[in-house]
Amino acid sequence: MTTLTLASIEGGLQQPFAPHDVKYLPKSPKKKESGEWVCLALPYADKRAYEDRLNDLAFGFWSTPYNPPYAIGNKLVIPVTVTVCDIEHTDYGESFLSSLSRKGELHDSENSATVAYSQGFRRACAQFRLGRYLYTLPKVWVPYDPTSRTIALTAEQTYQLTMRLYRKAGISLPDPQQDQPGQGHRPSRQLVLPERATSQVAPASMNATILESAPNSVAPTPSSPQTSGSTSLDPQEAVAPVPMTSEPVAPSGGVSLTEHKVHWLEQQLKHNGERIQRICEQYSVSTFAELSDAQFEHLANRIFAAQKRAEQKKSELAPSRHVATASISDAVQQS
Repeated sequence: MTTLTLASIEGGLQQPFAPHDVKYLPKSPKKKESGEWVCLALPYADKRAYEDRLNDLAFGFWSTPYNPPYAIGNKLVIPVTVTVCDIEHTDYGESFLSSLSRKGELHDSENSATVAYSQGFRRACAQFRLGRYLYTLPKVWVPYDPTSRTIALTAEQTYQLTMRLYRKAGISLPDPQQDQPGQGHRPSRQLVLPERATSQVAPASMNATILESAPNSVAPTPSSPQTSGSTSLDPQEAVAPVPMTSEPVAPSGGVSLTEHKVHWLEQQLKHNGERIQRICEQYSVSTFAELSDAQFEHLANRIFAAQKRAEQKKSELAPSRHVATASISDAVQQS
């Protein structure tokens, strides 16, 4: 009897999802000088697509043991562990517990747990190389609807966009008969792993403008949508210094922080030993494990604030030089 090992299914885990299974989340909406709204499109696949792939390759040999969630201010954080062939990887999903409606009213987010868990699950799967290729797809500016806060593409335009991005990234395209919704989970194609893309492809319109980075804009959209349920293409966390906003709370007095909270902090700080040591000194502890829950929340809020500032600064400094005008088909096929 052949024993299933992670090495034996590595190739299958790396295979791409069918273009029909790839979706997009809006990021960084901007209003161009022409009045048109555009946004970056972050590719992802539903959690079900990941589960189907794992079932196809390792049915009965993978699991997701329970980890308790925790809240940090208005954010829900869920550690998600995925075990495949007795090998574990853990990552974290985040979602806002409440948000502003289009009318500016604060309301509870009904799907916070679902969004956070799905994000953490996809991130953990990426450590097994499942869906990891989505990180390497080129960044794309697409039409955006500020009223519905969604990407303004039809299902067919979304499909064609994915096909073009696959072609540009060097990913073998499936046979049309095989590429049907829900049929992209079976690893029947060889994936050519691309180098991390640095260029951005134009919006999916017949006369789109190819941009090096952000388009000329007049203002960001108010109350832009949160993309914490994204996946796959998660923006890099900020590495800017974390300033003190007030005096640290007193040490925990012997009560250890949970392992998942410690790991989450280290991950947010990019496992930067010197920076971690400086922060521990600010809180009068030797390690993150000695932080109290109040100190943990205080530090986490500082990290969130630093990430937000870094993201805003990055958006403000983004160049907006036009390069050329052509169709997205030409842009992808000629590059």
